[in-house]
Amino acid sequence: MSELNSKSSSSALAQTISNPRRILAISHESSVDLLTALITDLTGSPPLKTGSEDVNSSLAGTTHHLSLKTKYYTASVPIWLDLINDDQKGEWASSFLSDDAQEVLDVLGGVILIFPVTKVNEGRRHQEVIEQVGRVVKEGLGGWEWGGVSIAVGVGGDDAEDDDDGVVDEWDDLCAGLGMEFVHWEGKTEKGKRNEFGERVGIERVREALESNDWDFGVGPGSDDDEGEEEGEDEFDLGVGVGKAEDMEALKRAIFGRDEEGEGSNEEGGEDGLNDEDIKSLERMMQKLQAVRDMSAGLPEGERKRMAKKAVEEVMKEL
Repeated sequence: MSELNSKSSSSALAQTISNPRRILAISHESSVDLLTALITDLTGSPPLKTGSEDVNSSLAGTTHHLSLKTKYYTASVPIWLDLINDDQKGEWASSFLSDDAQEVLDVLGGVILIFPVTKVNEGRRHQEVIEQVGRVVKEGLGGWEWGGVSIAVGVGGDDAEDDDDGVVDEWDDLCAGLGMEFVHWEGKTEKGKRNEFGERVGIERVREALESNDWDFGVGPGSDDDEGEEEGEDEFDLGVGVGKAEDMEALKRAIFGRDEEGEGSNEEGGEDGLNDEDIKSLERMMQKLQAVRDMSAGLPEGERKRMAKKAVEEVMKEL
């Protein structure tokens, strides 16, 4: 009876995280099957919808969910799936390290990369992918100092104990140098299996690392930031969220260098319309807002509102 009460008490104390941070899961496009297997084994369901014809295009850019439940919290963590191809080279990392992508990095709580284990000198393509992801982890998230989980899952090859050629160790060293924990996975369920140090291995180690992470993003719908943003208020839509009309007017004044009293008084300067600098400013604004729009797709409305508001504030500061 006391054991039952203890379990009930623990369940009652567990926090429900309504607005968790996100996981970014990546592989080279040639390893889409490995990424699919990883997500399926980790979450219990495949990431692709039944009837999808083009595996590559249907997987990249989609979102799956991982249910985590411990005695401390429960959460449904969104997993953003992405694929890197040979044509992207250094562009993939650069896009995540741009100023416009800071909003995305801010909401990440985990990064998972998966690749096949081969001899390092035979897997240059996958080494480049690791370096791309590692660059984002080190430069964008802080490497080993980051308060999130960064894992590189190597699939196949011999166990570390049987790795006479040191292949697994080479990949381990490469990943560690880029701020990522290397986890060797045989590609199948390995329940209860542990290494020579008594540590979990494979998917169980990945799940263990994810469960021990802090997923609470800290803000969400209903927070103080959302007060006063009731439905029906005079609002404008930037494509990334919803903001107040006065914010839009302030943005216009920042772009065009006018206040309400001066609007319409183009006669003094003899100029009618926008000059080159105005156009450049407008283009910068639209590029930034478009980037935020793309990044915020799929986020809760409250989060999109905050991202839109922050984007407007940053544009106004720049101008």
